[in-house]
Order: sequence, then structure tokens, then C-alpha cells
Amino acid sequence: MYALCSMLLQVVFALLFPPIILKLDFKSEEELQLMPQTEEEYFYEIDKENLDIEESERLDGTENELEEINDEEQTDVDSKKSEASSVISQRGLIANIGDATTEAEPLTGNKPPKPLKLKKKVYEFYGAPITKFWVHSIAYFIFLFIYSYTVLIRTLPVIEWNEYYVLSYVVTLSMEKVREIAATDGVRTWKKIRVWANSGWNICDTIAILTFIFAFFLRLDPNIIPEARVIYSINIIYWYVRILRILSVSKFLGPLVTLLFRYFYTMAYFVVLLCVFLFGYGVFRQSLLYPENEPTWESLRNVTFQPYFMIYGELFKEEIDASCGEPGLDACVTGRWLNPLVMTFYLLMSIVLLLNMLIAVFNSIFIRKNPVALKIWMFQRYAVVLDYEGAPSLPPPFIIVSHIIILGKLLHRRSRLKYGLFDRSLKLYLDEKRLELIRDFEEECMEDLVKDKNKNERLACSANVHEIQEQLKTIQYKLDAFSSLPSLVLNKIEVIENTIKNKHSGKRMLSISKLPYTMLETPKIRQGDKRSLENLKSNVANSDNSISHSEND
Repeated sequence: MYALCSMLLQVVFALLFPPIILKLDFKSEEELQLMPQTEEEYFYEIDKENLDIEESERLDGTENELEEINDEEQTDVDSKKSEASSVISQRGLIANIGDATTEAEPLTGNKPPKPLKLKKKVYEFYGAPITKFWVHSIAYFIFLFIYSYTVLIRTLPVIEWNEYYVLSYVVTLSMEKVREIAATDGVRTWKKIRVWANSGWNICDTIAILTFIFAFFLRLDPNIIPEARVIYSINIIYWYVRILRILSVSKFLGPLVTLLFRYFYTMAYFVVLLCVFLFGYGVFRQSLLYPENEPTWESLRNVTFQPYFMIYGELFKEEIDASCGEPGLDACVTGRWLNPLVMTFYLLMSIVLLLNMLIAVFNSIFIRKNPVALKIWMFQRYAVVLDYEGAPSLPPPFIIVSHIIILGKLLHRRSRLKYGLFDRSLKLYLDEKRLELIRDFEEECMEDLVKDKNKNERLACSANVHEIQEQLKTIQYKLDAFSSLPSLVLNKIEVIENTIKNKHSGKRMLSISKLPYTMLETPKIRQGDKRSLENLKSNVANSDNSISHSEND
């Protein structure tokens, strides 16, 4: 945050005092080449490199001629030195003249970055989006101040300098809008206009410009200057609202501006609901309290005037239950007592219900949009950076100079059949060497991706095999358990049979022990005593039946 504020202050001070530009930190030429740039800047660098190559070739030719001349002179000097050395050697002196050789030290380390020249620094500073933003913002506040001064003072029949300045600003701004349409992506004109009109600010700017020009033509007639001033006063409201576009760049105010527009869109639906109750109560009130009114525009105004201000607490108490029917007062209107009742229902629906519902919706929007508002603001700020990247450096009304220069360059390129209209979007232009490095990097990434994919497939296959093995072990365990099931069943059957036999024998002995003692005694059967034998048989049969019933139970 401190670094950002420091950078902004440096840019502002450099705009106010241009010599400060020399003290700013700029990137080197190598770093600038690795940054995105527009097509015009790219071709400008190419033309500059071509000129440098031609200049270097011309200098190389001149240097070759100078080297030939120096070689001839060096040959003469060497011959003279050889003669002198021979003379000295004849005198018995040992001397080596001209044998000293110097070798160029090898360059070690990386090549230091090449700083920018003064001309390049000035060009990069005034061509930076942040510089253009501040220049246009300062010029816009100056325009707003002069426009406010024009509206606040008396408008004379003779046009003064302040109106000329405001008119020149608006006209040059309209020319800038035409340039933006021409620079927009698209083949046909209507497609360019359609893409350009996607921004709501552009549409509002167009309406405001046309409204101002219409008011200016009206003020040329001295008889309708007051009507023109009214249009001026309405028009300046938008130019103040347009400050939000400048504030949207701020990191703190930008997300709030985004939420503000979201609230505005949501509030429009509630205004429709409010109008239903407002017009309903307004027409009822006006028709009930003023049944003798003539058809005038004032009656139509009163339909919405007082009901609307009732929402903000102005209840017009003197009209709710006004005195009537007494001497010196107007006669009472039939049904006037219905007005307070209907007004109560209207205020409940508008203030209690709709207003609180709107606040709840605003709270919901804030909770949902606030976490992503910063991201939305980042995209919007990026769009602002792109807009000012392609915008001229000079602000309105001086922007007409930039338009003339752009038009002159375009005609010059068209005459030489070299380039047409440039693409104003930011792109990264690379040479063949860097493109080859990027291709190699992409191929390596693809190879790594394929290797990772094959590795994942092998791991998936091994995992599937392991899972199948676990399932086979589970199935084998179940089969083993199922094979041992018959023996378990047989053992359980034997246990059940033994249990049943034990229970049967125990119950039989229990039933026999419960028989009467007379039944257990040995009967005295006489020969020929048939009645006693039959009684014995019946007692035995009854005992068997009681045993069978006990077993069934």
C-alpha cells in the first residue's frame, strides 16, 4: 500500500514538475521487450531497429575504410621500427620495440542492462496508462469546475470563454468516442458500435454529449436562454455522477462502487412495486379530497407529490383531518374519513413492508457479493488499464492534437502501403529464439503430462488388481464358510433331536407321575370281570392323550 501511494505521488509530481521524470525508476530496454505492448509500439521498435541496423552498417563501412587506412599507416610505421631496431642492434643494444601486445580481457558475467535514453523515458512516462489516467482525471476536474461556474453565474447573450472551454471539451470528447469506436475489435462498423456500446458509461457519455450540444444551440437564441440553462443544470448532474468512474479505480472505493450499481439495479424492481401502491393511493386521495378539480397538470402532479413524500415522514397533517362544515369553513367532502384509513394501509405497505424488504435484499447482496467484489474490481481495473493504454496522452480539449497526429500517421502509412489500422490491445511479441524456447517448454510440459497420465493409469490398474484380489479373498472366505455349513447344520439337527427326545421322555415321566394313585395300583381282575378291564384301558388311553397334548404345547 505504501509503495502504491508513493508511486502515485511520484507520477503526480512528475506531471506538475517534468524534470522529476529523470529521477524516476524505469525498466531497461530488455525488460520492456518482455512486457506486453501494442501493435503500434511493436512496429515502431521494428522500424527503429531497422534504422539502427542501417546506421550500423553505414558506420561499419566507414570503419572498414578507416581500418584500411590505418593498416597502411601501420605498415609504414613497422618498417621504420624495423630499421631503427636493426640500427640499435648493430650498436650492441638489445631492445624490443613494438613487441608488446595487449589482449582483450574476456568478458565475464552477464551483460549489464541498458538504461533508457532521455527521449525514451519521456515517451514511456507519458505513454503509461497510469500517467494518462491522472492527466485525463485532472483535466476532467478542471472541466467540471468550469462547467459548474458556467451554470452558477448569469448566462449572457454573448458567449464567454468558459462556455467555449466547456463546448470544446465536450466536442473533443465526442471525437474521442468516435476514435474508440474505430479502434474497437470488429470488422463492420455496426459490430464495432455494438461492442463499444456494451459499456454503460459509453452510452451515458453519448446521451450527455448530445444533450449538452442541444442546449448550447438553444442558448444561441437569447429568447430561450432560460430553457437552455435548465438543460445545462440537468446535464451537469451526470458529469458529477461520472466521477464514480474515476473512483472505481481505487482499491477501497472500487468494490463499493461495484456494490452501489448492484444495489441500484435491485432497487429498480422495488420502485416498480412501490409505484403500484403510490399511484393507487395518490389517485384515491386526489379524487376523494378534491372532487371539483379541473383537468390540469397540477392535479396530475399532486397524485404522486404528497404520497411520495409521505414515505420519508412528511404526512401533511393539516390535510388528513381538516376542519370543515363550520361557519366560515368549506363544506365537508363526502367520505373524507376514508383518507386516514387508506393512508394507514399505504404507509404500512410502503414503509414497513417494501422498505424493510429492500433493506433485507441489500443485506443479502452485500453478504453474497462482498467476498467476490474485490475480484470483480480487479477485472474492472484491468479493463480501465486497457482503455487508457490505447487512449491518447493529451486530455480533452487538447486531445485534438493527438487525433491530428494519429490521422497523419494513418494517412502516411496508407500512402506507403505499409501498415493499416493498428490493434490497440496489449500483446507479447517475441522473436524466433524466444518462441523456440516457448515451444520447447510446451513440449516438455506435454511430455510431463503424458508421463503423469501413464503413471496414474498404471497406479489405477495396480489399485484395481489389488481390489480384485481382496474381493477374491472375501469370496473364498465365504465359500469356505458355506462348505462347512452342512456339518454345522447336521450337528445342530442332532442337538435338536436329542433335545426333543429328552423333553419327550421327561414329559412322559412327568405325566405318568401325575396320574391318580388308584391308576397306578395293580387292579384286581377277576375272571369274567369285564367292567374293570375296560376301565383300565380307558385310563391308559387318557394318559397317552395327556402326554401327546403336552408334547404339542
